Amino acid sequence: MDFNWENYLKLAKNLQKVSIKKDVQVEEACYRTAISRAYYAVYHLALEFAEIKFGYMKKIGVEAGKNHSILPKEFNEWFNKYGIVEYRRLAILLKRTRNYRTKSDYDDNIGKTEPLMDVAILDAEEAIDIISSKNQ
Repeated sequence: MDFNWENYLKLAKNLQKVSIKKDVQVEEACYRTAISRAYYAVYHLALEFAEIKFGYMKKIGVEAGKNHSILPKEFNEWFNKYGIVEYRRLAILLKRTRNYRTKSDYDDNIGKTEPLMDVAILDAEEAIDIISSKNQ
C-alpha cells in the first residue's frame, strides 16, 4: 500500500489543535513537528506530481536530499516553459515551507512557533490544493 502523503498534513492539523498549556516545551515540540510534517506533505506530493506530470527523475540514495532544492527550481522552469502561474506559486510555497521546516528543526530559538505553524499549514494547504487541481 502506498503512503498517502496528505496524512502528514492531517497530522500537522491535529498537532495544531493540541493545547498543552501546562507544558510549554511539549507544546512547542508539537508546533515544530506540525511545521515539519506540513512541509513534508507538500514536498512529497509535489515530487510525485513532478514525476507523473513531467517525468522528473528524483534523486535517490545519498543524492535524495538534493531534491529539496532542485524541485522548486524545476517548478519555476515549468512556469517559464508552460506559463502556468500555479507552478511558480508551487515553487514559492515549496521554498517557504522548507524554510519554516528548517527553522523549526534546527534553530533553538525561532520566536513564536504557533504563528509560524499556522502559516506553514496554510501554505501547505494552498500548495496541495494547487497540486490537486493540476492532477485532474
